[in-house]
Amino acid sequence: MRAQWNRLVQLWGSAQVELHGKYSTDRVLKLTQYARETSYLRAFAVILVTPLPCLVVTVLADVLPLADPSEGVAANKMFFVRDHLITFVLTFICINQFRVSLPILPYPIWRAFYHAVWISGLCAGVLYGLSRSFGFPFPFSLMVVTPPWVTLISISLAFEWVKKIRETPGAQNMVINVLKVWMCQVVLEFIYPPYYYIFTTLSDRAQTAFALFLPVIKLAMRNVFARTVVHLSDEMPEVIVFNVEVFNALFVSYCMQNSPSFWTTLELMLIDIGMIILSVRDMEKIRIGLKDLEQRIDERKLGSDCNSIGNASVGNQASSTLERTKILLEQGMKSRAKTSSLELVRVASHEEPATGLTRPRKKVGVMSLVTKVRNAHPTAKHTAIRVHPAAESSSKSITAVHVTGAAENAMKNVSVNVRYTRKVQRLLYLAEFLLLLNYVEIVIPLVFCT
Repeated sequence: MRAQWNRLVQLWGSAQVELHGKYSTDRVLKLTQYARETSYLRAFAVILVTPLPCLVVTVLADVLPLADPSEGVAANKMFFVRDHLITFVLTFICINQFRVSLPILPYPIWRAFYHAVWISGLCAGVLYGLSRSFGFPFPFSLMVVTPPWVTLISISLAFEWVKKIRETPGAQNMVINVLKVWMCQVVLEFIYPPYYYIFTTLSDRAQTAFALFLPVIKLAMRNVFARTVVHLSDEMPEVIVFNVEVFNALFVSYCMQNSPSFWTTLELMLIDIGMIILSVRDMEKIRIGLKDLEQRIDERKLGSDCNSIGNASVGNQASSTLERTKILLEQGMKSRAKTSSLELVRVASHEEPATGLTRPRKKVGVMSLVTKVRNAHPTAKHTAIRVHPAAESSSKSITAVHVTGAAENAMKNVSVNVRYTRKVQRLLYLAEFLLLLNYVEIVIPLVFCT
């Protein structure tokens, strides 16, 4: 029984995508610089102003007057104007997503605007024709219009970039990666609307049971996104939250609005609260381990051996966890560069002729030296070494390499530093994920349920 429980816990942990990512070194350094140089007023202004464009677009779409659907297509022309506006915004955002993700391929903003206008116009025309032919409002219009919409955007992108992709090295792989993200977003449009339709046709008791599929769908789509967009390691929280979590929060709101059962609403709320509590618990475990490593780093004294790596006390230099991590990451990069240089010199010395004859020194390229270091000493970059020349009477030059006591101490310090920086990188990743998740889980249902 215990073994089965452990396997279940392990399976649950492997499915939590927020536990398997971490900030890159570059992102941590940029975040530290931003935290040090940005005022609270500017940060607050950014938080306040950033959502305004989305709110303005939503309000503009909702203020357009709509007639009773029973009056038919003729009385609901404003509905298609509204659909044109919403589709235009979605198309422009989609094209701009490609523009931002592929900076090596030029795509002028005015052409993105132009393509968004005619694509949204054609999509609105398709919906109007279907409504005239089959009835208004047209059922599952989002799912029906999405394939033509995807096709038209693909045509516009091909028109702009086919020739440039062939001429630009590496562009093809980048385009494929962006297409993966886009296809994951499109898949969401074919999952949640049918789910919502089935939900509305069920009885109260059946709705309570069927609502349990929502967190299952969310968990599955989280993992689909995480395994599809592995190239966006730093942007993973934003990609997952603003796609999977937004869709889930929207349809949770719809289900809560259309379910007369108090128990269904309570069930959905408790599931979200439980998921957040589990994530906070995981973050607290990382934080406790981080505090222990912080104490060990701050208590460490400055070593006197010049071969020790990263043995400087950062306790007096660091005023915060971010600053301390920045110092350790910079020390680590310098140590790796220094160790690589020492290894290049050592390998170069092995190229000298072993006999007493005078011969021209063989030129050794840097890349060949790096290759030899990697092949002969795959872990050399992690080890502090001292080289002792062999006796002159030896027929062959033998290098004795041993790790000194100071080097062992330095390696322990490096281990603590690496563990600390990795925990900070994981904690920052998880904190960003939870911050965005709580915003989506709280704000969107609050807006749509009021």
